[in-house]
Amino acid sequence: MHRHTGPRWAIILAMLSGFAASQAVGQPEREAEAAPEPTLRPGDTAPPLALEKWLAGDKGDPLTKGRIGIVVFVASWSEASERALDWLAGRSREYAKDDIGVVAVFGQDAGDAGFYGKAETELTARAFIERHAIGKIRCAFDERWRSRSAWLAAAGAKTLPTAFIVDGQGKVAWLGNPLWPPGEMEDALRQVKAGSFEAVERRELTRKWEEVLRELRGLDATLTSARNTGRHDIAISTLERLESIDRLSRGFYMMARFEIVFLEKLDSQAAFKIARGALETDADSAQLLNDLSWTILTGEGARSRDLPLAQKLAERAVEVSEGKNPHFLDTLARAHADQGRLEEAIKQQKRAVDRAGDASEREEMLATLQEYMRKREGR
Repeated sequence: MHRHTGPRWAIILAMLSGFAASQAVGQPEREAEAAPEPTLRPGDTAPPLALEKWLAGDKGDPLTKGRIGIVVFVASWSEASERALDWLAGRSREYAKDDIGVVAVFGQDAGDAGFYGKAETELTARAFIERHAIGKIRCAFDERWRSRSAWLAAAGAKTLPTAFIVDGQGKVAWLGNPLWPPGEMEDALRQVKAGSFEAVERRELTRKWEEVLRELRGLDATLTSARNTGRHDIAISTLERLESIDRLSRGFYMMARFEIVFLEKLDSQAAFKIARGALETDADSAQLLNDLSWTILTGEGARSRDLPLAQKLAERAVEVSEGKNPHFLDTLARAHADQGRLEEAIKQQKRAVDRAGDASEREEMLATLQEYMRKREGR
């Protein structure tokens, strides 16, 4: 996920306009418009979990009577799912202390599914779990879509990740994005634990959500206009505002802002300042740090490149991911190669080959390794 071929405006504007919501689980927009009214709402009895395979963590249904449960539907191809799972894994000890059961559900996709054109299989889900060290969370695979149908489709949910909080009486207390709007799920869970999450609280959360959506629609219009007219400074300030209100996609917007400054305004020093800032404010966001590094190394039309900074960003991305992501290792190898350190580049690229998840990925990493070896031999 580190080879960006160009700015991501189509995706960003789709996210803001709502198109991504209808596409994120592989459903055409026209089907989303014709979708029936949800049959699963807060206050309804939660359906049973029909899961064929357990991939990580303790096996068994976390939704036992008298126990609060969190069910989150995710996909390995979704960066938002990755952030949500990292966030939940970081709270696993707290949840265990409060006897809150958590299960992450991956699901089989038929063919090319999703807004990002990715397909999910048990193999991709297992590789994702290993790569991101989220084994502290129960992870299951919904091979026949039975749980997705009973939960996601019934609730009318069109985005991944989507989480459900189930109270001790087996009722759906809350459903939505686990990280956005910021703090909403945490507030709901706190009130469910206290036994005080009633209709009035749900209405207040809905009101806050509608306010956020209104602001997003305004930012959508501003950003679209700025992009169409080449007003870079307005686009940058709009993206900064998006970073502040949408923490779930903060890195995505920051990366887009970096691309404007680095590749369109051609202000390398200002761009490098953004990248150095990310090492301070987003030091645990491996994907963002990797993407910044890769763009510094390969971005077309850049006026200058700070190779030591690119190396530092890549090293941190590899550190955060515990050396399990082949693309991050590939970026680090490139940073060394571009500085003439071919022995170190070969060493890191060999690690990338070893970590490749499938034949296609391995072939890609191996081709780069062979390129570095030819350069070392002077051919």
